[in-house]
Amino acid sequence: MPKCPFCGKEISRVDEHGVHLFEKYYTCPECERILPLFSWKLEDFLKEKYVVLRPDDPEIKRKGDFTLFRGKVYKIDEFYFLEPFLVLELVEDELVADILKAELEGEGDA
Repeated sequence: MPKCPFCGKEISRVDEHGVHLFEKYYTCPECERILPLFSWKLEDFLKEKYVVLRPDDPEIKRKGDFTLFRGKVYKIDEFYFLEPFLVLELVEDELVADILKAELEGEGDA
């Protein structure tokens, strides 16, 4: 389940609201804060293919442009810069993800 970047709680859905400026906006059903989500990323967010986290989240291991979060490898998306958050896109190439995961997991062993 995705994690709210504000309250840190796992959420299975978001609350959708009417148009604010140019498009709909979404809030966390737990803390009711507006989530930094674009409508075209909502489905990926709910499937954890698109993740928005605080850079100091204890569940992530970071190395360069990649992070390990809940056993999956993500690339930091510099295009969607949403300070103070990290925006992550799931690395879907299994071979690349396995290599990066081994490197990221090995960081704690060194």
